[in-house]
Amino acid sequence: MKKLLIVTAINDLSIPLFLTQQLQRRIDIDFYFFHEGCDELNKKLLSNSYDAIYIGYHFRFLNKKDFTKQFKIILKNLKTAYIIDNLQTVDDVYFEDKWTQYQTFSEFMPKTRLLTNIKDANNSNYITKERISGRAEGIFFNAKNLDTTDLKKYILQNKIKITKEYRVYVIFDKIITKATIRSSKTEHSKVKVIGDENISPEMIKFINSILTKNKFDFMGMDIAESTKNNFHLIEINRTCLFNGYFMRTGTNLAELLVDGLYKKI
Repeated sequence: MKKLLIVTAINDLSIPLFLTQQLQRRIDIDFYFFHEGCDELNKKLLSNSYDAIYIGYHFRFLNKKDFTKQFKIILKNLKTAYIIDNLQTVDDVYFEDKWTQYQTFSEFMPKTRLLTNIKDANNSNYITKERISGRAEGIFFNAKNLDTTDLKKYILQNKIKITKEYRVYVIFDKIITKATIRSSKTEHSKVKVIGDENISPEMIKFINSILTKNKFDFMGMDIAESTKNNFHLIEINRTCLFNGYFMRTGTNLAELLVDGLYKKI
């Protein structure tokens, strides 16, 4: 039986979906949590051999310096394990940085620039976002709660009129054609899943254009439709949660990830 190590945060809501009976019969899954530190991680990797390693969301739990230490330990003790998403450097992990994403995918995204003037954050034509954030956090509609001592950690994105917002998952370049529909974040409301639907051939074509520049195995794309068949990539989430998708559709993406992984290792 193949063995997978998942390195993630203790409050990763997708963890139970890796522990279903069906998956336990197919693959041996082990966990390591970021808060346990470098020494314990080193011991685990030295005393075990894994076929694959998946690094989950750490951005609210470790600073870059501490994460880099753990990542170097993983690389040093990989043995023959495959790192899901083919992560080779810390910069690969930090592709979650929205400004970094814009350098690669600008043709698909709303016009974006770095925030350099705090006054722009009060302009209703823009939305301010933390460059590295997740779980629908770090989105601002004015300058009120921004860290004015470090504007470099924000981007300014042109506001678009969204008619529908999708979360589309892609696993080993296979587009999962049933997407969840999400309410857009506003100044007074949070993002939540409000529906699901099979995506159109036009959206599939749009996503396939994005995938020509993709290097990751498992990701969630946030895609907005502004007018009929006019799509915008909002961001790519490499370390995406999918418990909401399971609750809405009954499909466990962890099982599809393992399906793809068995073809890879």
